[in-house]
Amino acid sequence: MSTTLNPSPAILEYDPALFVNRESEIQLVTEKAQALSLGTSVRERTIVFWGYKGTGRTWLLRQLEEELSRLPGVQALYLDLGTWSGHSQAGQAVQEIATCLAQWVGEQLRSLPAPSGEEQVTPATLCQRLQADVQQLLSQHVAVLLLDHVYESDWSLLELLEEHILASAAVKPRVLTVMAGRGQAYPWKTPELRLYVQDHHLKPFDDQNLTQAQLEKQKAEAVPRATEIHEMSGGYPLGNYLLAARPTISEAMRQTVDGLLEGVPDEERSWLEALCVLRTFDEDHIPRLLAAYFEDEFIAKWPYREVRQTRDRLLLTRMIRWKEEAGGWEVDEAIRPVLEKYLQQAKPEVWWRLHCAAYRLYKDWARQYPEERSRWQEEAKYHAGCLRDSGFDLEQGL
Repeated sequence: MSTTLNPSPAILEYDPALFVNRESEIQLVTEKAQALSLGTSVRERTIVFWGYKGTGRTWLLRQLEEELSRLPGVQALYLDLGTWSGHSQAGQAVQEIATCLAQWVGEQLRSLPAPSGEEQVTPATLCQRLQADVQQLLSQHVAVLLLDHVYESDWSLLELLEEHILASAAVKPRVLTVMAGRGQAYPWKTPELRLYVQDHHLKPFDDQNLTQAQLEKQKAEAVPRATEIHEMSGGYPLGNYLLAARPTISEAMRQTVDGLLEGVPDEERSWLEALCVLRTFDEDHIPRLLAAYFEDEFIAKWPYREVRQTRDRLLLTRMIRWKEEAGGWEVDEAIRPVLEKYLQQAKPEVWWRLHCAAYRLYKDWARQYPEERSRWQEEAKYHAGCLRDSGFDLEQGL
């Protein structure tokens, strides 16, 4: 028998008894569903909930399924597209999704479809059979499709999903489509999915009392540390739970980082560690910070092609996003503060080198680009402050 020392805490499965907050988001969806059930025309029948990892998108959709099931004349189906994320054939994946939809529609109508064994089943034929049942369902109910992990999915899957299912569903006046995801938006062709859409960005818990309410339901023993946990996690629900899973923040740090970066390859994870000390970054930052992280000056001389490839691989992790107001990329806000704190505790010399490298870089830019001097001086001041606050000698190695 083998044992694991301090295994990472399992991420909680959705449980309605443990759900906290998101009243405004639930009201947004339920009011639209109620309006449709009363025969009111609703122009924007697609809602997209965007959020960083750990914001609680999945829990919100599952809670919506619960709430919508209580409304008269409304039927809701939750589908996690992440279930098909590793599928090698997009067509087969769409066929399986269509089958799930057909079974659900059949259950609502109490007449499961019985396709002929002789007929060749394809996404197109399956979806054609589905249309008649959907039309019958919509004559009696409003249908709400709750689609999770949409923008983390392969575009080949989304293309076929729109072609065979979503395009025809979204245009129906008694269908409400609710999607959740993070990363790059998919360029839908259907106007109801591209233009007549209500985007809603999920925020972390901005009130410490909400973090405390979450801990009271999910990790009651951690309630006395609610303030410390909230400050460290930034109020993100997953970070709150993972940080509460150990008796102290320092003990929970590694497991929290592992949980937040689950599925990220080791090399990309090291790049995220290198860049997490920056408030924003672009392609000019990447080789300088990676050179400091790995103590390899050869990296600082990377050609642009290699820098671009590194950036593109970081984008595939969906752990960075473009911050328009700052004109640069940023490491996911749900991860950056926790990752940097972990780096500072577990690899203090690396953390020090990175801040020193950033300080030197911004001081150089302030001299080289006088038209943006104030901007780069402000960034240099930030990194100098981080070093001083942690008791490091700012002059050492600078």
